[in-house]
Amino acid sequence: MKLTQSSTLKIATTDCKLHPKATAILTKAKNHCKLLGIYDEDRYLSHHTMTPYLFGYSSFDRTVDATIFFSVLYYLDDFFGEDSADSLKLDAQVLFRIWQTGKYHIMNRYPPSKIDRLCAALAYISGIIQTKSPYSFFQHYTNYLRLHLQHSLYPINYQTVEEYIQTRIHFGGMYPTIGMIEYVYDTYLTEELRDSLPLLVQLEESCALIGALSNDLFSYHKEAHSRFNLLNALMETHANCNLEKAIKLAVDRVNGLYDNFLLNYSALKIQAESLPIAEQQIITTYVDSLQQLIAASYHWQLNTNRYRAHDNVFEDMRIPLTYSILK
Repeated sequence: MKLTQSSTLKIATTDCKLHPKATAILTKAKNHCKLLGIYDEDRYLSHHTMTPYLFGYSSFDRTVDATIFFSVLYYLDDFFGEDSADSLKLDAQVLFRIWQTGKYHIMNRYPPSKIDRLCAALAYISGIIQTKSPYSFFQHYTNYLRLHLQHSLYPINYQTVEEYIQTRIHFGGMYPTIGMIEYVYDTYLTEELRDSLPLLVQLEESCALIGALSNDLFSYHKEAHSRFNLLNALMETHANCNLEKAIKLAVDRVNGLYDNFLLNYSALKIQAESLPIAEQQIITTYVDSLQQLIAASYHWQLNTNRYRAHDNVFEDMRIPLTYSILK
């Protein structure tokens, strides 16, 4: 097979601002996750370092909160996702109620089960986020989380690539990531402001798909057995499509999404010029953060050994790193 470089992705041209307090954020979040019982040595350190790449200028404490919350979602995926024997033991509605109430009481079992630890951690971080943010934000964010839990625990039996992409956009976790922009910067979009800028929905969708589908490329060596990866979806649903062709089609898809994002980004900035100054600042923070999330979708994956392997589809990802922002 002809090898390709990750730089064939147009998102490789982005600049990514690493949070200046990255190590302190990750250390504090890791210690919290240990106390919550959702720290697993073999799994935790390989994925939780993404947050400082996502939010380069955000509040220290709120970025710690976001890191803990994302670690809860990773814990759910690691131990109760597609490849876990425990996946059928979780009820999305139960998790959803815990998220909404911020309450969960661990049963009298010692040590607490993985499910107990997941539920207690979800209740803890939900309570923190509800306390620090407006009710309207929490309700809006809850819609992102509802779809994420539904698609994560009960993935659809897709028949076409487009059906796969429509479930991937939700179980990939990018919408909960996008929604956290408002929380970490403590800057919130009203429903009226959202409604006045319909291009915002398209920007969010492009951002979510770029993050999810680029990850399908970077992580394919881990997911070659799974139907829930874009490359396998392409090979399954396209006649005479081998892995090499699937990689090209996937790269083209991500590049097209980024082209659309840039066009809509420029158009939205122009539209926002007619808004009051305070609303312009909110929109600027939000859409620039979407651009940062896209940059992180590429640069974080290059800067973690989580995706480096001798059989990665990208030739430059076959060389392991010798450093990390947090050991």
